[in-house]
Amino acid sequence: MVADMQKAFLQIKLPEDHRDVTRFLWVKDIRRPAIGNNIICLRFCRVPFGINASPAILNQSILKHIEKSESDIAQELSKSLYVDNVLLEGKDPDSLLHKYTESKKLFSSIGMNLRDYLSNSPYVNRRIPEVDRATSTEVKVLGILWNSIQDTISLKCYEKQFDKTSKRTVLSQINGYCYDPLGLLSPLMTPAKVFLQDLHKQKYGWDAPLSSQDQKSWEIIKHDISGFQITLPRKVVEKSSTAAKTMSIFVDSSKRAYACCIYVTSTLSKGTTESRLFTAKSKIAPINKEQTIPRLELLSIFIGLNLAESTIQKTSMDFEQINLFSDSTIALCWIQGTRRLPSIVTTLVQKIRLITKRLQEGSNVSFFHVPTDENVADCATRADQGKFRQPQMVVWATLAQ
Repeated sequence: MVADMQKAFLQIKLPEDHRDVTRFLWVKDIRRPAIGNNIICLRFCRVPFGINASPAILNQSILKHIEKSESDIAQELSKSLYVDNVLLEGKDPDSLLHKYTESKKLFSSIGMNLRDYLSNSPYVNRRIPEVDRATSTEVKVLGILWNSIQDTISLKCYEKQFDKTSKRTVLSQINGYCYDPLGLLSPLMTPAKVFLQDLHKQKYGWDAPLSSQDQKSWEIIKHDISGFQITLPRKVVEKSSTAAKTMSIFVDSSKRAYACCIYVTSTLSKGTTESRLFTAKSKIAPINKEQTIPRLELLSIFIGLNLAESTIQKTSMDFEQINLFSDSTIALCWIQGTRRLPSIVTTLVQKIRLITKRLQEGSNVSFFHVPTDENVADCATRADQGKFRQPQMVVWATLAQ
């Protein structure tokens, strides 16, 4: 269930001694020129929307009040705030309705109004008063569209239009295509990130126009990304106490990029299994020092285990088994071997072993070799322009084993 805070930033007052730093000029009479006595100096008394510190101020202010609350959902609320959105989950409709009542009461006590409640349960939606209920069955949560009836999320890449192509506009377009906090579109964005790194290598100025060849290359990359849309099930794991969960981490690297992706497999009491892509991450190889492929493979193992640990901490899920798959026999031997290695490799191996040890406190962790053509992380490391097609993205995101 999701909800939205009404005019969230305007509910927080600025201290008197902070208001002078938010002064701005305004026009008294818009029919007259903005000069002389027709200009007035005003200042904000509430947290302004759009300042980079505003979300943090909002979050800390709400958390401070939640800490003082004795509500039975206070702890869950403290972990479910996303700027002005609140996300709650329940085992059944009755628990969601209880959380609706409690969250509404808690925010009312601090002078804030939670509204636009929406659940994937039609029964819950009918029981929520119309004044607090969302008017649409589709809402955006942190920029990601959620369809409450089909219980799916949709990711769509939008292209920003610019008069010229420069390194600055390329960066702006890459960052503006789609907000993807889970990295689900990693294979789609890797060629664009590699292209931006190539522009750095060529020492382009930020606003210098690109050469005709580079502009042509960028157009090919944009063709793959622009307008891409995919719809995925919101539910990726069965949270039933009887469902056994296995985490599969696939890692890979190329000369230009390294990546990891995490799939979660739920095994139900009936013996049926379901695997879904949970999260992914890709990084571009360092620009200042060329690394060997085995070292980049080791880096991919490190970020894979790091992402796995972060996922477990954020979701509080328990996994009976955690399997990591790599197509690099050298990197796997480094981790499991005892021979003396270069200092950089040794440091990374030690970090990997420490994360593995922490993961083993709650799960059995195993490392496996996988053939390159069966490694699903491979497509997130490819920098080939124009060779990535949307059907490959669908396979990556909806793979079920």
